[in-house]
Amino acid sequence: MTVLVDQRAPYDAARVDAGDAEGDLGAAVSASAQRFSTWELVPVGLLSVFVPFVFFGMWPLSRPVVYTQDAFQHLALARTADWTGTPGFTTALSAPHGIDWQTSLPTGTERIHVVVLRLFDWLTGDVFVAMNLMVLLGVATTIVVSYLVIRWLGADRVVAAGAAVAFAMSPLLTDRLGAGHLFLFALYPVALGVYLAVLGSRQWAGTGWRPLVVPVVAIGVVATSSIYYATFSAIVISVIGVVAAVRSADRRRLRVPFAIVGTLLFTVILTLIPDLMARRGSSTAGAFTRSVADNDRYGLRLSQMLLPLPDSRLPFLARLGDRAYWVDGIGDYGVNIGLIGLVGLLVVGWVVVRRVGRPRDRTDEQLSRLAVVVAGAAVFATVGGLGFLLATFGFTQTRVWSRLASFIGFAAIAGLALVVTRRWGGRPRLGVWVCAVVALSLLEHPLVPGSSVVGEPFAADRAVAASLESALPAGASVAELPSVPFPDDVGSDRLLAPSLHAGDRLRFSAAGFKGSAADWQQTWLNGDVASSEVAAAAAGFDALLLQRSHHLLADGDAAVRQMEVTSGEPAWRSADGSWAWVDLRPERERLRLELGDGRLAELRHGILRPIGVTYGDWLGATWRERSAIQLLGEDGAIRLHTLDDDRSPIVVSFDVGAADGTEVVVTAPGVEPIRVDPGPDGRRVTVRLENVSPLTSVGVHGIGDDKRFDRATPSRVWVGDVQVRDADAHSLFDSLR
Repeated sequence: MTVLVDQRAPYDAARVDAGDAEGDLGAAVSASAQRFSTWELVPVGLLSVFVPFVFFGMWPLSRPVVYTQDAFQHLALARTADWTGTPGFTTALSAPHGIDWQTSLPTGTERIHVVVLRLFDWLTGDVFVAMNLMVLLGVATTIVVSYLVIRWLGADRVVAAGAAVAFAMSPLLTDRLGAGHLFLFALYPVALGVYLAVLGSRQWAGTGWRPLVVPVVAIGVVATSSIYYATFSAIVISVIGVVAAVRSADRRRLRVPFAIVGTLLFTVILTLIPDLMARRGSSTAGAFTRSVADNDRYGLRLSQMLLPLPDSRLPFLARLGDRAYWVDGIGDYGVNIGLIGLVGLLVVGWVVVRRVGRPRDRTDEQLSRLAVVVAGAAVFATVGGLGFLLATFGFTQTRVWSRLASFIGFAAIAGLALVVTRRWGGRPRLGVWVCAVVALSLLEHPLVPGSSVVGEPFAADRAVAASLESALPAGASVAELPSVPFPDDVGSDRLLAPSLHAGDRLRFSAAGFKGSAADWQQTWLNGDVASSEVAAAAAGFDALLLQRSHHLLADGDAAVRQMEVTSGEPAWRSADGSWAWVDLRPERERLRLELGDGRLAELRHGILRPIGVTYGDWLGATWRERSAIQLLGEDGAIRLHTLDDDRSPIVVSFDVGAADGTEVVVTAPGVEPIRVDPGPDGRRVTVRLENVSPLTSVGVHGIGDDKRFDRATPSRVWVGDVQVRDADAHSLFDSLR
């Protein structure tokens, strides 16, 4: 298919709008004297594979490109998913109860990523090879889709190719990938979102169903790629649609953008329905409540977006960027749009200001649309902007507004491509200059951690999984320390990695979600290592695995020594010193001889008793020493979800703190109110509950001076280190010590 447009024709905005109405990505309907053919996608496709393969060092494929943070959780989730991208139940994690990923972590709007990862895992039999292939495909797709959209906007093919690579390899993608965000790093939904926004701002002159194919496909891809990018796309589509309607003084111009937004939101809801149905009534449903403070903490700071990243490869840029991150709330790393994005932003701003209200040609008209995308995204994303205003009205779930910077970056780079095309398009040396500029931009910042950084922990995790498999029988269970609940952001680090290497032969305690049956770990595996080891043995675990290098451990060496003293055996240690484990079977046999089979079974039942813990009137969480504390409002409460038919007494212990002068009243069914004046440093409170129901609330209310705890915590009352124990198991376990 070939399209020729005469650039010398007189400029007419209405005619251009009508001519572009079909919005066919396959035809670069533009006012440039360029010739578009589907054959030009061949070199772009080859380029899109070559660039990430080389710059990410993706050989051998068995060595992961990224090995950190959310990547482990996403890989574990994808291994349980079916072919519709719906995750399921597994016993390999959150032992011994197992975990249902669909009720714990909704991924309906990330189905494309889950399906692709699941497919590659099935084809290769290696989840890390599957991840590398997914990364390669995600970056390649971002380049190709970005190229198509930028060409559709009117750029020269060489310039469009350079702009697509610059966008795909910018910090907007690489820093999301470096953080292990496997469901967010691919930015093709951003390019499609901008395409839909520009398309929606035009007069629709198409007839029949053919012009609708590409927009409908784009809507479906955006809706099933990311809830963030779907939400942000709806925002920029609405903003540019409203501006177009106001500018033309024609309310009918709102029909197309609102139809696109409505279809997008309908598709999002449709794909989320299975998750919403599965989570209905689940005790983990409240675990993903976001606070208003989160929406401000993760807002966009313009200095961070415009200045270089602190870890830039160029020292003077690194020093400059480092200053932008010395703020109380650092926001979300990866908001930086890169040097080419910054240049594009300045160029687009200059051209639009010069031509505002009097566009010279179609390029000016396109630049004005892209400028509206930039302005609209900034107004919503900036700290204290409209995104935060929405959060104050209760819309708190979309909290990381700084990720709207990806729309700003794409609009800026696409606008730069249009300006370059108009000024220098068609000149033979243009390609050389474009390649040189893009190559320099790739050296601006670290892409992802290098092979030397990834290789050592990857080998250590594989070695610890192999040692456990060789020493334990199939189906054995492994308790892990430190115990970290999800989705609390207290640093899970590599706790899920051994399970990914071991496959389904072993079961691990990691990956318990807050509010689920796995909350027993926060009570029994959060004390000193010695008591945690005894509790794990009594609970039936066969080994205790310690991530000695985890930042939540104050002294990893001391923790390993405690393991060895309690077990009476030397611990297995990984070569890099990050892991250590001991066999718990001798300790369990000792407990059996001391207590007898009957009492040991009672103790195991009490330790593993499934009681989920969530919070009422929860405002947010913050840090106190090495643990998270929960900030509560006026109707604050600790909610206990008994997830079986056991109604026997339980003992609830927790730290409670408050602003000076604030008295705290603790209430619970069948218990006299407890009044304490804990002060900011906190005080331990213990409550015994005789009457336990499926949902029991322990109220924690502040009375007194209406002062905040401090300026960083929007609350005058907090609770932390919450422990919920079966009363009989509590007494029996204390007798062992």
